[in-house]
Amino acid sequence: MWFFSKYPLGAQFVSFGPLHLTIIGLLALAIVLTVVFRDRLRARPKVHRWLPVWIGAVAWGLEIIFHWWTYINDLDFVSSLIPLDLCYVSLLVTVILCINLNLSWGG
Repeated sequence: MWFFSKYPLGAQFVSFGPLHLTIIGLLALAIVLTVVFRDRLRARPKVHRWLPVWIGAVAWGLEIIFHWWTYINDLDFVSSLIPLDLCYVSLLVTVILCINLNLSWGG
């Protein structure tokens, strides 16, 4: 099957299934690595300044890709555009904070 199909490579998403737990594990690893290397990240001014912008841009890009994917696969595209769910609100606040904090640090 096509990689961007509704069920890529025949894998159907199941809450807390192997695929879900793998992604949760990768996110946990990213958080742990960020905490462990936080002093090194702070010591580099360019990284300290641009990392939030890149995180916000990637998060926003993934949201756009998600909406494109729901449209292509004839899923409930219209209801996924309504920004009233907690995930969308937290994403929007994160992107705004990433950009605002970056600008307030001397942009």
